[in-house]
Amino acid sequence: MTVKSTEGSDSDGKSIWRSRLLTARRNLSPTERSAADAAIQARLLTLLRALPREVGETAVALYWPVRGEVDLTPLLPKLRELGWTPALPRVTGPREMVFAVWSEDAALVRGRFGIPEPPPSACVIPPNGLAAVVVPGLGFAHDGTRLGFGAGYYDAWLNRPGVRAVRIGVCYECQRVPHLPSDPWDVPMQWVITEAGAWRCGASA
Repeated sequence: MTVKSTEGSDSDGKSIWRSRLLTARRNLSPTERSAADAAIQARLLTLLRALPREVGETAVALYWPVRGEVDLTPLLPKLRELGWTPALPRVTGPREMVFAVWSEDAALVRGRFGIPEPPPSACVIPPNGLAAVVVPGLGFAHDGTRLGFGAGYYDAWLNRPGVRAVRIGVCYECQRVPHLPSDPWDVPMQWVITEAGAWRCGASA
């Protein structure tokens, strides 16, 4: 199912789009979801293989899926095979999070919102140490605008000084729309990947 969008920037508009896009994601069957996850994982690996390696940038951040988000967890060990240090977000306070190293040998713990995250003992990656941050969302527009749940954690982190990471949004094709409402503090993605393709800032890549 493809969801059509209209332009806007008010909070009510965001709420309406959250409801629409969450419903679109929930309507995917387990078979559709599994096939889409595999396709998105493959496209993301292709992009990460081609990612330039700047001095000091050694890690790539993924996320732990919740509420039906695209599952990228099979890629965590594969990142090491590509020479990247895999990282996951860890919430440290209101609208505050860090990215910490994921390891097969360290069990994840339940964080502030019950989402599995690296334990406090895991090494924290500095903002300038991440080559790419893969960001989940309820929806992404063709220009890279992202719509999340509204907590603001990713926008706050991406606005931190020293962040140079490539911003990659992932979602199912039913969640990619022409336009989405946005606010001045919203950080757009540089890439959006779905099971149907990969796009750089709205241009087919």
